[in-house]
Amino acid sequence: MLNALPKKMLRLIMAGTLVILSMGGTSVAARMQTDQEAQNTRPTESASEVLTVAPGNGAMYTSIQAAIDGATIRIAPGIYTESIIINKAVTLMGAGWNETTIASTGTAAEQYRKLKTAMDVRLTRVTSVEQGQAIQAELKAKVDLIEDQQALLVSHANGVIIRNLTISSPGAPLERQSIPTPQNLSADTQQTLRDIYEDARKLAQAPDHRDQAIAKYRAVLEIHQSNERVFEAALRELARCYEDAGLTEEHIRFFMTLAYQRQGQERQKALGEIFNRFGRKQPELVQKIVAEIRGEPDQEARARPPVPSQDLVQGILQREDTALRETSLAKLRGMLARASATEQKQAGLVTLRMSLDAKFDRTPFLSLVLPLLKSDDDQVRTLALTCIPALNATAENLAQVMPLVQDKSPEVRSQVGGVLKTLAQGKHPDQVIPALTTLLKDSDPKVVERTLRSMWGLQHTSPELDARLIQLSRDPQYQGTAVYYCLSTMRTKSVPVCKRLIEVMQESSSKRDDRARSAWGLTYGVVEDAKPYVEAGMLTALPEETDEDARKTGFRALRLAATEKSRPFLNSVLASDMESEEYKQLAREILQDLDQRVQ
Repeated sequence: MLNALPKKMLRLIMAGTLVILSMGGTSVAARMQTDQEAQNTRPTESASEVLTVAPGNGAMYTSIQAAIDGATIRIAPGIYTESIIINKAVTLMGAGWNETTIASTGTAAEQYRKLKTAMDVRLTRVTSVEQGQAIQAELKAKVDLIEDQQALLVSHANGVIIRNLTISSPGAPLERQSIPTPQNLSADTQQTLRDIYEDARKLAQAPDHRDQAIAKYRAVLEIHQSNERVFEAALRELARCYEDAGLTEEHIRFFMTLAYQRQGQERQKALGEIFNRFGRKQPELVQKIVAEIRGEPDQEARARPPVPSQDLVQGILQREDTALRETSLAKLRGMLARASATEQKQAGLVTLRMSLDAKFDRTPFLSLVLPLLKSDDDQVRTLALTCIPALNATAENLAQVMPLVQDKSPEVRSQVGGVLKTLAQGKHPDQVIPALTTLLKDSDPKVVERTLRSMWGLQHTSPELDARLIQLSRDPQYQGTAVYYCLSTMRTKSVPVCKRLIEVMQESSSKRDDRARSAWGLTYGVVEDAKPYVEAGMLTALPEETDEDARKTGFRALRLAATEKSRPFLNSVLASDMESEEYKQLAREILQDLDQRVQ
């Protein structure tokens, strides 16, 4: 993956540095600060939140690890020889980069023992084999990040802040003269990703600096893919730079490689926009690069991808000459006729797809395309299937699409779920639900992934389909997709589905977006029998939740399911000095609902 963090990123050598680490939340950003800047940006601290660490007996703690439970930990001057594991949001505040040093003598084996102990505790609480396997997979992923003699490991914690201290490299001498100063560090290390991005934008305005801009944009993407807002903005700007520089093949190759590395991840809007441009402008080059990335042999022997008739597309899309449009449509119908050659049909279907924005009678085309679902050519069947929903097909055509659930081509099977759902329009569950269940058990991961994505807002379900979706949501390969597109968007959520969404909210291994999405899913469509589970789940999850989106949405879910059992928690929110006014207002609204029910 391009966003895989180098292991050495966790062994930071810094002077007067602000580091915000988000392992498990997936972002790492570093910015150099002077001592004065650090003073000006210091967070508000209350006496009850600040712990002190110093050598000997002069402070509350003599080791940093022992004080990790604090919100802010002030560290006196000295050298602290420790292997520290941080698993919660804390602020480490040293006395100065040349005064406070964390030096490690710990080994990978020692860190592994600590990590495994924590995982063993979690394993005692699992309720299924799949959940246990997910924890074991998480353990393996975290062990991969551990190197010998690592000074600091941030494990599954968001919002960790480190200021005014030095973290020494393993084996590096501890003499003060060996500690680097800010001037020794590279310019990019001293910048936030936003700074790098802004530099790239400025460079991109000058033709002579486009190569530098491309390098900067790629640095933003490769270091910080999980910061989606900056990531997607940088994607679009990078694409524009490539286009302005005329680097077409390099442009396509980079973005196609990035897409394969990120497949299955959420929020692909910018990549989708870029690929649409590729497909329209350079279809043959795209096909060539895709084949190379997949490592497919004998590229020269492969059939060329179908090329649309641009003349017909333009003739159909233009609005000034009605006669030209009708003539173009007639020629297109001829390309799709039964007597046409396979290559003509392929080109005709691609042309039809590109012409669907125009207003014309779809009915004659539906009668031509439906028979092509039985073509001997895989590509013809795939293209025909993707055209069906836009040709005024109805539930009456379900019987013609249904056999493709068992089609020999995974490309065909991967398109079937979306077409069935569109044609059924929330009806005919006796046909659609078994077909979707079969597709979700397909041996090809691409078929499963695309079927999941097609199921947004599913109106009907069954115990078997629910069970399969829940099973997929426990698989790291599909969890985000199953939660985002399926479980959270079901119009009616059964008790098992609600329980699974609650589990996702409560699991410390869940991604932040998955927790927020699960909470959102519990704000509607919850069956009455599931509401007690939702209430209990929110009362457990909300006190520990740190993500703003997940927490706010969790309060909304609690409001729909709250009973008198929620009153103590809501009162504790009102009484807490740590809760913001926004959360207190949410608690008041739920309490008002409870009071009205009592009256």
